[in-house]
Amino acid sequence: MSRQNPDWDGGHNCLARAYMAKRDYPSAIRELEAAIRANPTGAAEHRVLGQALLLSGKDQEAVSVLRKAVSLNPDSTLAHHYLGTAFVNTQQLAEAETEFRAALRLDKSAQNHYALAACLVALNRYEEALGELEIAARLDPSQDLYRARMQEVVKLITASK
Repeated sequence: MSRQNPDWDGGHNCLARAYMAKRDYPSAIRELEAAIRANPTGAAEHRVLGQALLLSGKDQEAVSVLRKAVSLNPDSTLAHHYLGTAFVNTQQLAEAETEFRAALRLDKSAQNHYALAACLVALNRYEEALGELEIAARLDPSQDLYRARMQEVVKLITASK
């Protein structure tokens, strides 16, 4: 469409977000790739493309795109979080920990503590994971998931002794 109407370039983002909302990830990916061609330094476009790739199970592609998103905007909590998730999905756990800690430095949310805890469990670092889960549970006491995971980690700690 942008060849027919050069002013359309900005519309790729809007259309991509609509496709994301409908969970039509292949169409969203197509639009986001067009948006990036129009704006190669668009950090948000790279981040959302990485998210769409993750949701499509294209984890290795997501790693590449999300690395670019982080390099374009190192202060994006979401870019670090999604890159950490992509690293977990590709079994690059040390890299995932680095990204989750970067997200946590930018936003000390319960969700970021939880993501780091899940990574630490995968690294068999249960005591550290428990500490992160305790913080997450304190920050968001309404989230039963954090307390349930704490109980699971306590069992892992007990079993590992």
